[in-house]
Amino acid sequence: YARKSSCGKDEDNRTRLIQRMFHNLRNKSIVDKVFVSKSSDANQPFDTRDINETITEGTNGTITDFIEFLNKTQKEVILVVLDHAGLSTNVEDLKEFLR
Repeated sequence: YARKSSCGKDEDNRTRLIQRMFHNLRNKSIVDKVFVSKSSDANQPFDTRDINETITEGTNGTITDFIEFLNKTQKEVILVVLDHAGLSTNVEDLKEFLR
C-alpha cells in the first residue's frame, strides 16, 4: 500500500510520485499486489480515503479495493509498510483496520 498526502502538489506530480512508489514496491519489495491512495492524509480513517478516486494505472486499486480484497481473500496476507505514516498515524483506526 502506498499513500501520498493531499497537499497542494499538482495532480500530474502526485501521479508521478505515486507511480514511483508503486514501482519501488512492486520491483524492490517483490510484492504481488499494490494498492494506492493518491490523495489522503496519514490520520484520515481508512473508510474515508479514496472516495470517488480513480485507480492509478498498473496498480491493483485504491484503499477501498484493498479492504475489499482483505475481506474476500482466504489466503494469508503480509502487509508491507515502509514507514508507519505511510499507512496511518491514527492508532485507533489502524487497530480497527488490522482486526
